[in-house]
Amino acid sequence: TTMIGFDVQLADAIAGKLGLKAKHVNTGFDTILAGLSSGKFDAGMSAFTITPDRSKSVDFVQYFSGGTAIAVPKGNPQKLSIDDLSLCGHKVSAQKGSIQGLNQMPAIDQKCKAAGKAGLTISLYPSQNDANLALTSGRVDAIAADTVSLAYQGKLANGTFELAPGKPYEPAAGGIALAKNSPLTPAVAEAVTELAADGTLKKLGEAWSLPAEVFTSGDGKVVSAAGGASCPAQTGAALVTALQSPGGAIVPSMPNAGSVTFTLTCSVTATGF
Repeated sequence: TTMIGFDVQLADAIAGKLGLKAKHVNTGFDTILAGLSSGKFDAGMSAFTITPDRSKSVDFVQYFSGGTAIAVPKGNPQKLSIDDLSLCGHKVSAQKGSIQGLNQMPAIDQKCKAAGKAGLTISLYPSQNDANLALTSGRVDAIAADTVSLAYQGKLANGTFELAPGKPYEPAAGGIALAKNSPLTPAVAEAVTELAADGTLKKLGEAWSLPAEVFTSGDGKVVSAAGGASCPAQTGAALVTALQSPGGAIVPSMPNAGSVTFTLTCSVTATGF
């Protein structure tokens, strides 16, 4: 069995550009960034929203633009939408450690209460699959997650849930997370830029039902609160990506590619919040 998904295939394409082979590691979403800082992983891909808070501890290479969406059972029987007050009094699931669970749903809960309405009942789960299962099993009324994730997870769930109407809530860029000042960052940025330019990024998105508008001219940009990454030639054993498996695929252990030397070019400009 193998891990599947847009992030998995993009990680493989990036590693290929670097002459490496990605070793995919399935881990809890809320442990990925800490794993980067400790050196357990080299890169993290799980539809991370780039935020000022997160960019204090890791650097990002942008590869999509999205926002938060609400998924509901097929047919949307309760007529929910991404509108703040539409969710008042309802049960909503989100992934533990996600921007939806940490900030957005609690903020909407407070708006509901300030408007004199019932608040949200927010249930947090260790993986997106668990959050999705809470909806399909009837334990919650809606899922809050990144638009990019929900777009193809709804397809994988055979149409048992769908996106509620409305534009993405709090649109923001998403990125590949890397340890602060990692020497891989400029190389990964250049690889993403090349994959965007040659059409690979868009083709992979189409294969996973991602709308073309999630890919923008900002893809490949380095975002760092500390001013960016260094750029010497480096030797790396493998590009290890901490990934979550969309659709519940079982995780394999992919072989290490061995030691590979690659040269970086310092053409990436870092930007900060």
